[in-house]
Amino acid sequence: MAFNNMESDAATGFGGQPPEISIITPCYNAVQHVRDAIESVRRQEGVRIEHLVIDAASKDGTVDVLREYPDVRWISEPDQGQADAFNKGLAMARGPLIGWLNADDMYEPGALAAVVRLFREHPQAFLVNGHLVRVDPAGKQLEYLPAKSSRFWLRHFWFRWYWLNHPSTFYRKAIFDEIGPIDIRMHYAMDYDFYLRASERFDFYDIDFLTTRMRVHPDAKTSHGWDNFAADVQRSLAKVWKPRHPLFYAYSLLGVRMYAAKSHLVESFIGLREGRRNDALREFKRAATWWPALPLLPAFYPYCCRVALRLMLGESGYARLRQAPIKK
Repeated sequence: MAFNNMESDAATGFGGQPPEISIITPCYNAVQHVRDAIESVRRQEGVRIEHLVIDAASKDGTVDVLREYPDVRWISEPDQGQADAFNKGLAMARGPLIGWLNADDMYEPGALAAVVRLFREHPQAFLVNGHLVRVDPAGKQLEYLPAKSSRFWLRHFWFRWYWLNHPSTFYRKAIFDEIGPIDIRMHYAMDYDFYLRASERFDFYDIDFLTTRMRVHPDAKTSHGWDNFAADVQRSLAKVWKPRHPLFYAYSLLGVRMYAAKSHLVESFIGLREGRRNDALREFKRAATWWPALPLLPAFYPYCCRVALRLMLGESGYARLRQAPIKK
């Protein structure tokens, strides 16, 4: 059974004016976090916002939370995944600008007004990327990711980690008319696939503003699944590059394998550091599956150095070395 709040007056009225931006939040069993996401949108000032929450028939009380917000347009029904949910919201959205906010992420105060202002001042901009902070479940900052858009590094991300984080990226709705919706066949790299397709036709713009806090927790889909992510990227490259640039496609496949192997080496070291030796060994074997000649992988040598230091110095000695200040 589907539930919705798509046509209530509170959710659709702006005094006769259309929304300036529509925020789409796909979610499933997000009762622990969705309220924070909604409140972060409601705290925005100086801009007319339409917030659409597309729920996949949650069974944990998410719908009860949604019913508390008459100003949020929402629907709860089965879907085919996050990409399908976003596309549903896109079809319902009435604003000329689009934001994609996950149920466990939050906008910073003033973010949407700044984004709308940039689009207004730059009519040629179709995709805008803001700064993002990754935080732990308690809100403690883990990593600051500045907006530095680059089509080159988007296409060569395995050499230097570069990413457009969709919670801090905003679009003109017209861009989807040009390149199509999010590919529902993908579940881990659907945003990368979209950006790769967009990069062939549009320039990316950066806004010098911290727009989003991205919550990292064990239940988050981005906290695991390197193999699934890499497989999705391979499918995207086959779709975008293989038909017209077969040599670049072959080169890109090697890059993805390098990226997956490096990611598993990092997970292997984390497991070793935390005393999970079986997990560390399993991740090391997965790295070798993606890149059998591990000694030819650049990330292999920093990994070996870290392991050797741990063995020589012991746990306490290695911890002191990591915490020692760097003398200039």
